[in-house]
Amino acid sequence: MKTTTWTTFLLTAMGPVASLAFPASVPESTESKVSARNTADTDLNKRAGSDCLVNAAYNSDWGEDGRHRFRAVFSSENTPTGKYCDYWNNAAQSATEYVYNVQCGYDNIIGSWRVDASVNWGSEGIFYRDMSGFLDNWRADLGGCRTG
Repeated sequence: MKTTTWTTFLLTAMGPVASLAFPASVPESTESKVSARNTADTDLNKRAGSDCLVNAAYNSDWGEDGRHRFRAVFSSENTPTGKYCDYWNNAAQSATEYVYNVQCGYDNIIGSWRVDASVNWGSEGIFYRDMSGFLDNWRADLGGCRTG
């Protein structure tokens, strides 16, 4: 059985992406600074990826303000746990996303990190897509953190 990741599915569904235009040249001093920073970032991500752990899972759902509200809980080891919130908050600010009223952070009542987000009724797949996709992005940005 062939497994398809959400990233592969989305890229396949989207088709070819137009080329982006970049300046023909970058001043050497800027280029060397960017290159040095990218190398340092890559090295850090490789080290972090070898010993970090990230997880996210569905927790519950309910109706609120005419929308379907979901909660996911998440955790990490050897990396900042709150980073997962950045992916959700960025999606909520995007005009192309259909995720509303994102609330993300540590919840003392349930004793865990959690994200609550709403989608329109009938669009539940968006929440699950984002939960899984943002976890994949988090792992990749950290150089391949494992889940488990």
